Amino acid sequence: MRTRCQPDFTAQRAGTREWPFVVTSTKLAERNTGVLDLDIGSGNACRFAAEAAARRNALVLSRRIWLDYDGSLTMSGFLLLLPVYAPAVVPEDETAR
Repeated sequence: MRTRCQPDFTAQRAGTREWPFVVTSTKLAERNTGVLDLDIGSGNACRFAAEAAARRNALVLSRRIWLDYDGSLTMSGFLLLLPVYAPAVVPEDETAR
């Protein structure tokens, strides 16, 4: 991330799970302050949704979560997760994903 486009990127690992699920992109980044670099795998709702998206290789909505907009407005919402594989090769089966 640092070499591509975000020199200040630092993954914020929260939790003790083996694999962190770090947010590397978001829509409306100027309003979603503090979202980039977060480990969404530290909470169950987001982790379960991310794992389901990877297993299915499809879009998945998380359960309801609390979002922080503009650093001051808290509201309920959800995450829409889509697995992206590099270098554009999608693993063929669920086990490989």
